[in-house]
Amino acid sequence: MFTLKKSAAVLFSFFILLTSLYAEKIAKIPSAPTQFNLLGYNPNSVGSELTSPVDGKIIKEQKSGKKTTIVISCTHYYYWKGNEEKCDYEMIIYNIKNYKKASEIKEGDVLGEIADDSVLLGRCKTADPYLVLGSSYPAIKYDGLYYLQPGWIVQVTDTLSYRQVESFDDCVEDYYARWEADLEDSATNEVRYNSLFTYTEFDSICFKTKLDELPGPLNSYGTLYLTSASYFGRNIWESFTVVKSDFKYTPVMCWQTNFRSYLEDEYELGTDIYIYGTFLALDHTEKRIIFNVRDFSTRSDETRYEERLKDIKEL
Repeated sequence: MFTLKKSAAVLFSFFILLTSLYAEKIAKIPSAPTQFNLLGYNPNSVGSELTSPVDGKIIKEQKSGKKTTIVISCTHYYYWKGNEEKCDYEMIIYNIKNYKKASEIKEGDVLGEIADDSVLLGRCKTADPYLVLGSSYPAIKYDGLYYLQPGWIVQVTDTLSYRQVESFDDCVEDYYARWEADLEDSATNEVRYNSLFTYTEFDSICFKTKLDELPGPLNSYGTLYLTSASYFGRNIWESFTVVKSDFKYTPVMCWQTNFRSYLEDEYELGTDIYIYGTFLALDHTEKRIIFNVRDFSTRSDETRYEERLKDIKEL
């Protein structure tokens, strides 16, 4: 006879089994992290608060003396070949002093204190493009996982947060059309000097083009100062490029301080260039669409990724 008591015992055993199986899925924490490329803390920060660099869930804790090493399960969304992709990976933080036990955490949550041997290491089941390109060093494959220096948490420009598009002109038209639709929906005929709005999933893009000349000095196109001040609170632009277009509003790419000199050093006029940036505003007075250039590259993300894959080593 299958009694309630027996049933409860079976369920309890099943739960223990599931818990055990789940625990086995969490790979061991490498005991010799120096065999990998690590991200360390500034020596001057020893003794300061150690905060979480990511949102995630702490799935493993390992104590050694007065320090604790943890594994955080993370998820990051990015764009690859124009499509949104999801990256599941783990962040290992070694040697946290005075660790404050936690579970679900947010970026910036205090986890303890930085010790003189606190370091970070990322790992993933695949050679994910976001992690591979975000690391300053080649990935190392060990025991079926890819281990990487987690440079993506400190990189200046997250290039894969910009959606890759085939046509800049199509995006220009789409930007204007969405503003026009919003204007009609607002039941007002008011025309503003700057129409400042950003839908990141539409307006932050990466596209390939060619430059025939270097950007011109911004002081010859002075009204752009007003847009920069409206959006950033100050002028961050030094130069600009007018994009040839048959559209009713002229696209203008605005380049931040020192970008012209970077182009002089790194780019050959007339060759391919990949530009990362965001549509910021419509200038109705001058009939311009203003695009903020955040970064550029002379090689595509796909090319750089393929090159990085060749450098992967296995322990």
